[in-house]
Amino acid sequence: MAERPQIGWIGLGNMGSRMAPNLIKAGYDVTVFDVDPARMAELVAAGAKTAASPGELGAGCDVVVSMIPNDKVLFDIVAGADGLQHRLRPGACFIDMSTVSPGMSKQVAERLAAHGLSYLRAPVSGSTALAAAGTLAIFVSGDREAFDRHRPILHALGRKVTYLGAGEEARVTKLMINLIVGSINGALAEALNFGQRNGLDWATMIDTIADSVVASPYIASKVDKLKQRDWTAAAPISLIAKDADLALDLGRISGAFMPMTAIVRQTLSAMEGRGDGHLDMAAVVELFDAG
Repeated sequence: MAERPQIGWIGLGNMGSRMAPNLIKAGYDVTVFDVDPARMAELVAAGAKTAASPGELGAGCDVVVSMIPNDKVLFDIVAGADGLQHRLRPGACFIDMSTVSPGMSKQVAERLAAHGLSYLRAPVSGSTALAAAGTLAIFVSGDREAFDRHRPILHALGRKVTYLGAGEEARVTKLMINLIVGSINGALAEALNFGQRNGLDWATMIDTIADSVVASPYIASKVDKLKQRDWTAAAPISLIAKDADLALDLGRISGAFMPMTAIVRQTLSAMEGRGDGHLDMAAVVELFDAG
């Protein structure tokens, strides 16, 4: 049996801190890096080793996986003075699972290719609970040979792994999915406000929607939150707002007609203006209640 690759993990936020332990449970030797030492300490308790920088981590690994917040961080960990493009071993693979712009992802791809390194774009769809359970949906694009070689790593993190092409297809797919997520939240908020103002019971409305033709796994995941008005973030408003911005930027470049996303973004901006960007994205119902 071939020796398992040494894996590095960069980024231990809400998603990364729940995903990385699944690789340890699957028997991989994992080294982690995060700007917050306390987050690394939690993974050490689960069996991981730590590195002092992305470059130090990359130098000792065959595969590096990242789950980071935005374009700037992606560029820094790859192209910074101690970045992965300078420190990864020849033939190593970088797998980024974040939601970032296709434009920045393309820049990273070019830099890694110039150093003989493989690159997989592998953004995910799902909540923190699904991340912890290892049942995320993962969209992958990039080098097909690298995808086939490292498929077991991806399957340790997700229930459904879909290869979409050699370029930025996975990035576009993730933004496409999140456009729908944002629109669902807005539609739910408007519908619930409509029903409540016309005499319907709050909990009964939510159950009726969840059992109707519009039912979906996403709506099912929000039933209890909506009933209890518990806005503890599975995914915060600020996150879906960032993704809407990325999608609108790409839409302008590609000429896509996106009126609904523009309206959703205005709603999210209003929530952020109230200081509610940290709340779960379903909390947009509060804005409609106040209207």
